[in-house]
Amino acid sequence: MTGGPDPDCRRCMPWERVSSDHDMLNFVKKLIKIRKHASATIQHGKYSLQEIKPDLVALEWKYDGQILKAIFNQSKEDYLLEKETVALASNCQESENQFVISPKGFVIFH
Repeated sequence: MTGGPDPDCRRCMPWERVSSDHDMLNFVKKLIKIRKHASATIQHGKYSLQEIKPDLVALEWKYDGQILKAIFNQSKEDYLLEKETVALASNCQESENQFVISPKGFVIFH
């Protein structure tokens, strides 16, 4: 059976995996886990936004002794920061006592 003017309206749903690459799926699962773990902090906490330098932004939520912090590097240079407990990172390198956030990278601390 065809869908008339819309050929996809009666097409079966492709239930198999679109791709065998699970990087994006795992990334989204980590984001969901952070969101669930920090939901009270995000919903009820005090929020602050700080421009560390041009194209480098830090967001921070504080609530009931909990802190959630994210740093986004949209600049063309690496950004160094002291090592903390990282919940999620992208385009980052870890050294002995520092993190290097590469351009277009971010890190979330919790």
